[in-house]
This record gives sequence, structure tokens and C-alpha cells, in this order.
Amino acid sequence: MPQKGGDDDMSQYNLRLFALFRERVGCDVVAMDGPESWTVRLCLDHFFDCYPDLAGFREFSRLAVNCEFATPQRTISGSDELALIPPVSGG
Repeated sequence: MPQKGGDDDMSQYNLRLFALFRERVGCDVVAMDGPESWTVRLCLDHFFDCYPDLAGFREFSRLAVNCEFATPQRTISGSDELALIPPVSGG
């Protein structure tokens, strides 16, 4: 997957995918390279830039960091457990 960012020290981030994301991407985990000081927002931007056919789901998706929903400003590291939660509906 292409790198996004400047000449910062880079880390690898493993993004766990569920439901429609897993089905459309074709795997359970996507490895992405990014700067060590990445935020949730930048991580999500990078994912949806790499998979533009999923961009319509961007505003309805959440990123969980270490099993807790995270704010867009939260800083993440390569050792964090990241999970992209797709939009869900209830009844």
C-alpha cells in the first residue's frame, strides 16, 4: 500500500476489517505504512484514499483503538490494535 506522509520515521499499522470492508477488500487485515505520529483521522483518510470505492462509507465508519472507539484527533502507534467498524443498522 502506498505511503502517505513526509520524511518522518515510519511505522506499520495493521487495520483489522469487518463485514462489508472485509468483503470488499478481500482480507481481514490491511497493513499500512504511516508516520509514527499518526492520528485516527489521518489513518482513516489514508485507508479511504487507497480504497476510493469505499469512500462513501467514510463519514459513517468508526475506528476502534485497543477495543475502544477513538476520536479523530487521537494519536496512534504501530503497536495499537486498530479496527475499522463499518456503518451498522439496527432494528
